[in-house]
Amino acid sequence: MRTAIFMLLSSALVSCGGSSKHNPDAAVDTPPDTLPVTATLTLTTYTASGPVNTQLVAVQDGDGPWAVVSGNAGVYTAMLHGDRFGVTVACSTTMFSSVFTIYAAVSDGTNWYVGDCSDPGPAAATISGSVTGAAAANPVRVMNGFDFVDVPAGMTTYSLPTTAGPAKLFAEELVNKRPIKLAAVDATVIDGATVNFNLAAGFAPVTHSLVSSAPLTSASLSYRDIHGIDFLDRSAAPVTDFRAVPAAQLGMGLNRLSASASATASGSQFVIRYFKNPADQSITMPPVLQLPQQPTATATPYPTATAKLPVAAGVTLYDFDFSTTNQTTMASRDFFAEMTAAYVAKAFPGGTISFTMPDFHSLPGWQTGFQLEAALPIDFFIETSANVNVDLFNTLPPDQFAFHDGGEEKFTSALGQLPAP
Repeated sequence: MRTAIFMLLSSALVSCGGSSKHNPDAAVDTPPDTLPVTATLTLTTYTASGPVNTQLVAVQDGDGPWAVVSGNAGVYTAMLHGDRFGVTVACSTTMFSSVFTIYAAVSDGTNWYVGDCSDPGPAAATISGSVTGAAAANPVRVMNGFDFVDVPAGMTTYSLPTTAGPAKLFAEELVNKRPIKLAAVDATVIDGATVNFNLAAGFAPVTHSLVSSAPLTSASLSYRDIHGIDFLDRSAAPVTDFRAVPAAQLGMGLNRLSASASATASGSQFVIRYFKNPADQSITMPPVLQLPQQPTATATPYPTATAKLPVAAGVTLYDFDFSTTNQTTMASRDFFAEMTAAYVAKAFPGGTISFTMPDFHSLPGWQTGFQLEAALPIDFFIETSANVNVDLFNTLPPDQFAFHDGGEEKFTSALGQLPAP
């Protein structure tokens, strides 16, 4: 998963009329300024400190040409004349570049949000304290989001390098690497802070069964809120159950259950569910993603990839990611495109998406540093997701939560590497 973790990640767009054949470089037959305005597209680019202009934003109205848009304190607007659009946000740093493109329909919304890749993220912080109340024979783990430190059995002090900001911190008492007792503290993390946990006053997780339509290779239960994800339980093979946080202990967060049926060098399929009240779970895995053919690449006008993907019933989002990593400098460059189901229905009525990375090299402000690096293999990651009761991430301001009680995401992906074009 680009779990999404990749968190998570990580979630701007443009509209159209005109031809039913999708051709990002084609000019529309009728000049856009002679057509009635369908909607006003608003894009906000931001960092942790608030909205900020990024290096390049361009909008495509339907199948029309891409046009650069100027921002005002991180807010970009464009007039749309059709019912679908594309938006791209390009930025680069010394070690990383990102070209992030979203294709959507006006019906998906006209207010979008994309983070700027130069955002340094939250400041580093180290917290320390004590963890009491665990049995002398049991180890303890303290965590803040993806950061954690293990405390050996019989010890009660810890020091955790992490990041600053508001968070729900957890300590858990472990037996066979799984939690039997949890303690949570809501805090605003600052460097040098002392945070103490008392497991004796904590709570026990609740255990429920987990079954799937395909054999499970792994499963995990996390606490999820707007600030991040804390991985609390990882099921041991064979995967038959999970341990969750009781509803009364969740506060503003949710239980997040992630189950994977396969994770190979060429693809994955997994399901994520969000819920308040833990209960037994029966999961139906999505079918394995089958590409009609291997993606291809060309070196001109810069390293560019093309991929085909069948349109599938029930899919919410179609993602295409192409990247290069220089193994000497470790600099990476990424091109990501996401299409909503409403956009795909309008742009690809034939039932097969044929996507080629757009040619942006003649756009004013385009930089060589935005491009995939020449003479390097191109890694690809293609994924579909079917979402229920989960908001489109990029339609929400960064201070709003996209997940809801009863939400579900189903992912299936194909990945690989193309030779240097």
